[in-house]
Amino acid sequence: MSRGGKRVGAGRPKGALGTKTVLIRNAVLEAAEAVGEDGNGKDGLVGYLKDLAINERKSFATLLSRAMPMQVEASADGAGEPVTVKIQYVGAKDERSRGLKTEA
Repeated sequence: MSRGGKRVGAGRPKGALGTKTVLIRNAVLEAAEAVGEDGNGKDGLVGYLKDLAINERKSFATLLSRAMPMQVEASADGAGEPVTVKIQYVGAKDERSRGLKTEA
């Protein structure tokens, strides 16, 4: 029997998550939902994310940037040409010029 080389169908399919990754992801979501906005579960996961957005802007911005696709394609009627929407980060300099509060 020869050893080494690639076996057809061996291993996890490309893009599939490992069991540990799924367990950790679910645990993080469950913990955030239990903490909520006020530390006692108020508004669940959404409450936790609202609190994060207010009190930890950098962490929330990082999370948001990873959750949002960099490019979205859509069609108004489903049959026309796709429309490309680009998402651009607005930095602190741009926020100051627009009169928005920035961290020092």
